[in-house]
Amino acid sequence: MILLAIFLVPLAFASTTQIPPSSSDDAATIGACLAVVVPAFRSRRRVRFADELVVSLTVKKSTGLLNASQLRGELHGADWSIFEDPFVSLSVRSATMEELPVPLAPTLMIEAVKEIPKDLYSVITVELWAPGYSSDGKLAVVRGVIGPSAHGTAITCALEKENSSWRILKHWISVFV
Repeated sequence: MILLAIFLVPLAFASTTQIPPSSSDDAATIGACLAVVVPAFRSRRRVRFADELVVSLTVKKSTGLLNASQLRGELHGADWSIFEDPFVSLSVRSATMEELPVPLAPTLMIEAVKEIPKDLYSVITVELWAPGYSSDGKLAVVRGVIGPSAHGTAITCALEKENSSWRILKHWISVFV
């Protein structure tokens, strides 16, 4: 009975989404997130990576890094009540979308591919879930995994729409050991 109630909560939130996001919003939110996270990821590593960034346009389907307790544990200093709606949207959209638009990140050299090759070690790779948006369309969350990383590294960006552009409110890089 409890499992059924937990499953229905995201569906209730998802039905309140009134403003459908556009592919240009997806491209802009993903691009803004990557423009901040990729340099931060590079600076934490001792390895020199190629300048090119390989981004998979296929939406991630796994849900392990999307559960509420995982997110609350990773997102230090986040006001969970503000981001709950965008995270529900992210889960619902990732389950139904197949492909993402090419990110708009003019400061990065991006190679967009359908699937990340398994033998890339000198290039930073990113796989993403579909961005999630608040029901009023003013907040967004971008979540993905970045590598190479021995045990996995998750990235999360919270964004706010100002006029017609997206700005980063906060970003998190969670390295799993």
